[in-house]
Amino acid sequence: MFEEELVIDGGDNQGMLQTVKKVLDECDVAFSGVQATAYDYICDQLEEGVKHD
Repeated sequence: MFEEELVIDGGDNQGMLQTVKKVLDECDVAFSGVQATAYDYICDQLEEGVKHD
């Protein structure tokens, strides 16, 4: 299941993903453990997947 690729289809997902990326970039919470791993993974995926203006 961890090898499955998640694809978000339809609508203006680019705008939504840019907003999520911005929120995570500006987040001032200090994550640790599994949460830090998940945070890093999500940020990496958004960095690769979100087109920059």
